[in-house]
Amino acid sequence: TDPLYVVDREWRLRYVNPAAAALWRLPVDGVTGRSLWSVLPQAGTPTVPGSAHEQLARALREQRPAHLENFATRQSGWVEVSAYP
Repeated sequence: TDPLYVVDREWRLRYVNPAAAALWRLPVDGVTGRSLWSVLPQAGTPTVPGSAHEQLARALREQRPAHLENFATRQSGWVEVSAYP
């Protein structure tokens, strides 16, 4: 029931479950294959300290799990993200 998505090293969405698509208010087939950052531009960029993008990029670079909270603008609420490289 939890939102789950999988990205490759180029940040392309390779798997998106229905809960993640519903959270993003987008169809599963409309996001699979797209860049995570094109789907979630509000996540920031790697140059913005503390942004979700920066934290996830660091997790991938260091091959360490990351846990963060981020304000989801589409949902007008907070989401907790756990990433496992």
